[in-house]
Amino acid sequence: AIDVVQPYLIQNTNAPDLQGSLARIPSLSILDGQASIRGGSGYSYGTGSRVQLLLDGMPLLSGDLSEIWWSYVPIETTSQIEVVKGASSSLYGSGALNGVINVRTGWPDGTKKTNIGIYQGVYSRPENPLYQWWDKTFTPTNSGAFVSAYRTFGNLDVVLGGNYTSDKTYLQNGHEQHVRFNVKSKYQFRKVPGLVATLSGNVQYQQQGRFFFWDNDTTGIYKPLAGTESEDRYFLYNIDPQLSYLGKKNGLHKIQARLFHNSRFDDNNFQTSTSNLYFTEYRFQRMNEKGGTVNTGLSNNYQQTFSDLYPGLSLRTMNPAVYFQYEQKINKLTLVAGSRVEWNLNGSVYSEFSKPIFRFGVNQQIGINSFLRASYGESYRFASIAEKYVEAELNALVKIRPNLQLNSEEGTNFELGFKQKFRTDKVNGYADLSAFVLEYTNLIEYTFGYDSVIYFQPQNIGRARISGVEFNVVGDMKIRNSTISIFGGYTVVYAGDLSSDTTQIGWTSYLNNVGEYIAHKNNFDTNRILKYRNRDQVKFDAQWAAGDIQVGGTVYFNSFMERIDEIFTVLIPGLTDFREKFNKGSTTFDVRCSYQLKDGLSLSLVSRNIMNTVVSARPGILDAPRNTSVRLDINF
Repeated sequence: AIDVVQPYLIQNTNAPDLQGSLARIPSLSILDGQASIRGGSGYSYGTGSRVQLLLDGMPLLSGDLSEIWWSYVPIETTSQIEVVKGASSSLYGSGALNGVINVRTGWPDGTKKTNIGIYQGVYSRPENPLYQWWDKTFTPTNSGAFVSAYRTFGNLDVVLGGNYTSDKTYLQNGHEQHVRFNVKSKYQFRKVPGLVATLSGNVQYQQQGRFFFWDNDTTGIYKPLAGTESEDRYFLYNIDPQLSYLGKKNGLHKIQARLFHNSRFDDNNFQTSTSNLYFTEYRFQRMNEKGGTVNTGLSNNYQQTFSDLYPGLSLRTMNPAVYFQYEQKINKLTLVAGSRVEWNLNGSVYSEFSKPIFRFGVNQQIGINSFLRASYGESYRFASIAEKYVEAELNALVKIRPNLQLNSEEGTNFELGFKQKFRTDKVNGYADLSAFVLEYTNLIEYTFGYDSVIYFQPQNIGRARISGVEFNVVGDMKIRNSTISIFGGYTVVYAGDLSSDTTQIGWTSYLNNVGEYIAHKNNFDTNRILKYRNRDQVKFDAQWAAGDIQVGGTVYFNSFMERIDEIFTVLIPGLTDFREKFNKGSTTFDVRCSYQLKDGLSLSLVSRNIMNTVVSARPGILDAPRNTSVRLDINF
């Protein structure tokens, strides 16, 4: 299944970064920076992402932590965001265990175009006055500016973008500032039709405070627990050369590469870590006369990193891979099959092999606008450098330990779906219903241990089986001189922990538990489910547009997170009391309106969490209280 972020949701919602742009995608959750699709990931700080991030077709996970840098993606030049749900390793390799977020930036459309957006926001006082740590001399605010320009000079296309963001946040020691600049260029050779060269780059400097856990659940809920806070500075850049040739008979040949650099500095400007990711790929794509498409290639990820978290080591790993996919259309039937093999090499220290993995899919049109699909996919994720090597202190009492014995995570994904499109003179949209099963082995999570000290260490926790149902609806409807747009969905999942309750390995016991859980049986043993998952999730956005006015709103609902690490109830002051008080899940609302003052000039008002609801998406930290911002957009 693939969801596409509607273009109006990127700008109209004043999303400051990629994470904000994805907030309305059904079945996608982001817990303190960690992405999860359909419950495929929970929260485990320091583990690599199970969702692959692509920027213009190339991976953008950091080389050391294999994490997503949400603030780094150039949202100011983004033209489309796609979310692929389910195992995607056959094409995108390690990191795509749970899905893919594919960000595409735009090119000039033949017209000279410049966009400028400026906004200023303010955080409201929390509903509980005890939470507020600031006095009358300070008000938490956020502000920023986005700039993009598109130009064509003969056969040369050029795109420039920039962003400045300042978030003097409601969290003490959680402030963030960054400045970013990016450029894209594309040249089409006149003397060799079909030959295109591109060169792109992005650079960002960022200051960021780290907020791990609150100090207590009342007067210190916006203050960091002593010894867990930190403040770092980051310098990131990527350089992307690409050469492609599209022949009339011999298909598309593409060679592309990316250098992604990430350096961290402490508050004394001492460099504490550096990672370089070198990605190279050759891809061949060709369509034959019988409606078949071949997509095959070779790729390699080479990571080079050092850090004070593994002192004295300069680590190098390499991930060569080969993949193949074939898609065939036969009248109203589409068939897809693919395979991939990949290695994870670190000199003489360790060598891993993914074994061949496979993907199969079928999509059958069964009516004029009705489609039935089924898919099976295998996936894997190699443990990140950080998971194997990081040794650190969370505070004076709690340590982080490495684990060189980690095995790679493996998974399978089954999906059966039905899509019904609606197309009339006044309505254009679709409804989609899908059922899915995700099964994982060797899942990696940081687990609690104690010998002479308290410590967390990444471990392969065993097996998990996650099943559920997702229903989405997307569409536009014209009513007289106005248009109503809707985008949303409902997801229910049962994330079975097959290691803590081995009886669930058998399908009979597992399905009985699914029935009891979804029926909200009061005495259900939550040790049967994985940690940091929500059973129910609802996201629904609606917008009304007429002439120069647009008005919209979004509702979010997440059911109560029923299982967490029990050690956190000991380490985080007041967590038990907080969870007992707020145990019904959370419902929040965003509203927005915009008015076009004249051609190329519009003014927007956006309020997130307008009801000022208390929400804690993950234990030990609160989501933002109401935030209201004003944005001015200038287009010429």
